[in-house]
Amino acid sequence: MIIKKITVIMLVSIFFLTLCSCSVRRDNGENPVHGYIYKRVILIGVDGAGSFFEQADTPNIDKIFADGATSYNVLTSKPTISAQCWGSMLIGASASVHGLTNDYIEENKYDINSNLPTVFKRIRNQYPEAKMASYCNWNPINTGIVERNIGVSLKSNYDEALTEDIILYLRRNDPKFLFVQFDSVDGSGHTNGYGSAQHLAQINTVDSYIGKIYDYLAEKNMLEDTLFLVTADHGGTPEGNHGGNTDAEKNIFFGARGKTIIDGKIGEMNVRDTVAVVLNALGIDIPQFNIYGFSSQLPENIFKDCVVRQRQSVSASPLEHETVPTPLENSGNYITDFLDSSKLETVLFFDGNANDAMNKTLTESYREPKYYNNGYYGSCIEVGKQGYISLPNLTVGTSSFSISLWFYLDNSVSSDPALYGNKDWDSGINEGFILSLRPSDIKFNIGNGSSRSDFEYALPETISEGWINTILVVDRENNTTTFYYNFNKVATRNLNNAFIDQTFDKLSFNIGEDGTGSYNTSDTFKIDDFIFYRDVLTDNDVSLLSNYYQG
Repeated sequence: MIIKKITVIMLVSIFFLTLCSCSVRRDNGENPVHGYIYKRVILIGVDGAGSFFEQADTPNIDKIFADGATSYNVLTSKPTISAQCWGSMLIGASASVHGLTNDYIEENKYDINSNLPTVFKRIRNQYPEAKMASYCNWNPINTGIVERNIGVSLKSNYDEALTEDIILYLRRNDPKFLFVQFDSVDGSGHTNGYGSAQHLAQINTVDSYIGKIYDYLAEKNMLEDTLFLVTADHGGTPEGNHGGNTDAEKNIFFGARGKTIIDGKIGEMNVRDTVAVVLNALGIDIPQFNIYGFSSQLPENIFKDCVVRQRQSVSASPLEHETVPTPLENSGNYITDFLDSSKLETVLFFDGNANDAMNKTLTESYREPKYYNNGYYGSCIEVGKQGYISLPNLTVGTSSFSISLWFYLDNSVSSDPALYGNKDWDSGINEGFILSLRPSDIKFNIGNGSSRSDFEYALPETISEGWINTILVVDRENNTTTFYYNFNKVATRNLNNAFIDQTFDKLSFNIGEDGTGSYNTSDTFKIDDFIFYRDVLTDNDVSLLSNYYQG
């Protein structure tokens, strides 16, 4: 496979603006910037329903959105997993940016000072006295996504009981924003298969719950100034799985009903655009679009009084890059001109060989890894099933370290091959650590024989093919791990306290394989420029490394 002209003029620092030109009206609560401002927004999400609403018997949804805007082709986040998708829906950023995973939100609270606040906090900042609520079957949304102590009423219950809780809440409160998450549809999908008769029947049941909420609003004459939204987080496969990138997993339904909503089909939309819809409806300015930050924008053909201009496409496309030679020593642009050479333990350029440019680390080749002349810099190496490189004397112990590695994304990986590591990857509990490439994300795992920690980092969703840089930083002093894609920080996470003062070593450190050298039996992939740094790479160091590669 020949990689060709690729100019990585990456979008790293480019910020785009979604412009919205709205009709100028000044009566009945309307303002000249946003058009009509709704008194409240009700957002209902049905976990695991995907776009299967279209196949199910949904008389209430059909009635509600008969005069509304709908789409069965809204794109959710990848990987198509609950935390990643609900996080995008409520934060307005891609999963590779917000970094939330199921494991993380089950164990941690969302940072109230995050530079990516949820829609709840954005509403709170605009309306200090507003009532808001989050009623969810799956409680980790309330405990791990919604900020604490900002005055959001939180409730968790089973779907049917939750519906009664919602009616009771609405009887006593008039919320500015109410978020609802039903979960039973996803449970049926896992048990019976997504799209099965049982799965569709459960969508019908949840449709009745949605109808009860809608009918109560109608009974109380609240619909006139309510924006009513229904959507899903992801779909799934007939086998009962999700997390992949098939149409059945990634396409979801979105419906909007309100006095200024266009009757018809919504234009291109991503699940994270939900935040922009909510903010616009409540008269709150939509932040500037940033693919590496807040990237929620209004879809076309949704609001009558708001014409969307210059919407940025976020569909995946190849990264263009033209291979140039690896900078030479004494050129002024060598790796040691950017990073401290005393801490550069191992540098493998893979320019026709796997020799360590620092002359500190022994390297050995196994099986038959192949070299190609289309690396990020100079040549690259194909590893995995094809072969791997072993660094038998490289150890990490209890010290901090950082690793930079380029890999070529071509969507050919079907399992979870090890990019590098020193453990037996047959079980995550096994001692040592691993960085694993999967179809939709990269996983960092560490185990000590009795417990494990896992951190998933969704692949950048705007890249369909091309060279991607990864940087893993393990800070033993502060017991944290930080991960970067293309020199942009994804997340800093706390390591399990079980690993404090424990060595991260076990088997030989291998590149393109796990520590046994026998795990990657089905996938091959290209990598380039492995750098092992015996310390924490700071944000400034990462910026310098970016300069080395991108000028």
